[in-house]
This record gives sequence, C-alpha cells and structure tokens, in this order.
Amino acid sequence: MSIGIGSAQTVPVPDILHLQFDNQSSLGESTTLAVDIINNHDGVISNMDDYTIGKVGNASDLTGSTPSFITIADHDALSQDIVFNDDDSAHTFAFSIKCDDYENILIFEKEDEYKLETVDNKLVYTSHDSLWGGDWSKYSSLDLSQFNGGEYIHIVLTGEFPSGITKIYVNNVNTRSGYHPKPITYEGMHNDPYDLIIGNASANHNMCIDEFQYWTVGLDERDVEWLYYSQYDGVPSKMPSVWELIRDVVSNLGAIVNLIVLFIVVSVVMCVGSYVKSIINIK
Repeated sequence: MSIGIGSAQTVPVPDILHLQFDNQSSLGESTTLAVDIINNHDGVISNMDDYTIGKVGNASDLTGSTPSFITIADHDALSQDIVFNDDDSAHTFAFSIKCDDYENILIFEKEDEYKLETVDNKLVYTSHDSLWGGDWSKYSSLDLSQFNGGEYIHIVLTGEFPSGITKIYVNNVNTRSGYHPKPITYEGMHNDPYDLIIGNASANHNMCIDEFQYWTVGLDERDVEWLYYSQYDGVPSKMPSVWELIRDVVSNLGAIVNLIVLFIVVSVVMCVGSYVKSIINIK
C-alpha cells in the first residue's frame, strides 16, 4: 500500500510504526498513551504534562522538570533483525522534532541494537553488530544549533542493503550519505529484548516530537522530498515547481512516447481504411 501524491509519485505507508501524537480520544489516546495507527506498537508516555502544537496536528511535548519519554514495548518487528546475507533488507525512520538546544540529545534508542542521537549538535546514527560485536556510527555534517528554539525540523534516516548506504536527511537536505554496515543478527534470532525508547529516560532534553514513523523499506530522495512537503496524508503542502513537473514528464517519457506511437498507428490505420473504402465505393 502506498500514499499517492500526484500521478507520478507514491510514498510507502509505514509498515511497522506510525505515532501521530494527536491525542485522539476516539483511539484511546491520552497524555499517557500514544496509539500506533499501523500496528499495535502503542507508546506509553511517561511524565508528560500535555500535548503541544505539532508539525501536523499535535505533538508529544517531552519537556518539564522531570525526564519525559515514550516506551514502545519490545517486539520482533522493532528489531533490525537483518539476516546475514539478506540483501533485500532496509529500514527508514522519519519524524519531526523541535528542541530548545540540540546539543547531546538522545532522540530514540533500542539498547544494544540501534539509536539516533546528537553529539556536538550533529546527528549520529549507531547500529550494533550482534554477530561480530561492536558498534557502527554514521555522523551527519549539519550543525543543528542553527535550529535551537526554532520551528520543527524534519529528519529522515534511511538505509538499504546490499549497498550499505545510509542517508540522513534534515528538512529534505541529504546531510550524510555513506557506507554503514548493516546490523547483523543470526537468522531467526531476536536481539536483546529492550524496549524502543523515544526521548531520554534519565535526562530532560526539552524535546517535542511529532509523526514518528518506521518502515522496513528504504526511501529514495523523491520519497523524502514528497514526505517533507506533504501533510503526511498524501496531499502536498506546495505545488510542484516547473522543474519537478519537467522531471515527472521526463521520468514518464517512455509511456508518453508509447502513447504517441499508438496514436500515429491508429491514425494511419484509420486513414488506410478510409482510402480502401473510397476505392471500393468508386469501383
């Protein structure tokens, strides 16, 4: 299933997790529960006073005098159980975030498996290799301090294999692209049974987060672009630029050529048919 955006682009619906943080009472959401609208990986919210205005609708306000965080119970689907030599595996995280200060923030973590944090105001993604041991980290080049106390920023972390290329996008800009070894597990083996934590259970980072999504597919730059400009319901918040329209035409050039050829063939057949009919009538 995909979210359609225009006639030339679709964005896959998150297959693992999507927390909207909209405080929808019809879903049973409250200041202590965020409902996963895809599966049943609901988030238990600790020490949150209330929701706040988000990038889309509401957002989880993980601020206050005590550490606020969201706990998503451990599940096989949340583990990057990427089987050794499985070249089709991939993963993507996307969310919007707003912080007073982006220095040394723990955004989310599944202990001994993967985490995304900031170190010296730069995003760092780390995955754990449970087969050989050790951690692999990928650093973004963008200094997030320029966004301190500002509006929400949109972050996408995506990687797929066998290329091993992991990309970190901030507001639709690729801030890091490079090789990142996949977190390897034995086939059928689940990693250490730790919960997925959004925020930091031991420190207060004054973080607001919205639209937390998790895919087991990789997103390309066009997916990221449309996800950034959309309202997450498939409706773009801006009209495509002339360049984007031209690019769509070029990407569909083969289909357009086929239609032109078909039109020409049909026209020729009709002309020939009319000619033959006229000759028969003359005779």
